[in-house]
Amino acid sequence: MAGFSISIDDSQVKALMRKWTPEQVQRRSVRAMNESLAYLRMLIVESAPVGVTGHLRGSVFTSIRGKPTDLRGIVASPLEYAIIVERGRKPGRFPPRAPIELWARRVLGDASLWFVVARAIARRGIAGKHIFEQAAQKGEGTVKRIWRKHFSA
Repeated sequence: MAGFSISIDDSQVKALMRKWTPEQVQRRSVRAMNESLAYLRMLIVESAPVGVTGHLRGSVFTSIRGKPTDLRGIVASPLEYAIIVERGRKPGRFPPRAPIELWARRVLGDASLWFVVARAIARRGIAGKHIFEQAAQKGEGTVKRIWRKHFSA
């Protein structure tokens, strides 16, 4: 599964607890996390290659896990090839036939060309797009502003 992590410094939690009740901190944290995840998901979906089916863009999901005092936000894709799109593929083995055949039929107009494409991928590999990594880098400042906004009122 492709994904990434952004950490928010929680060293000022004690100060927040003096200002708000634990329930208020929890509500604000969940709202900030939801807004942050939605923003990061949008960055990923905008930069994800459409490919043949567009499934990668549609597969990106967000989830909040953990306890109220230790929330973890997840932005990821369960698709097998999401990690290949993210990190790329080294030369060597042939890629699976079915997805390449579908791509060749839809893009090149001839499914029988799958072998030529697969051989090129096996020889050269595929460069990673790093869509999750770039979203994390691009969105880090905005995510921190979102959290400050939710805890500054």
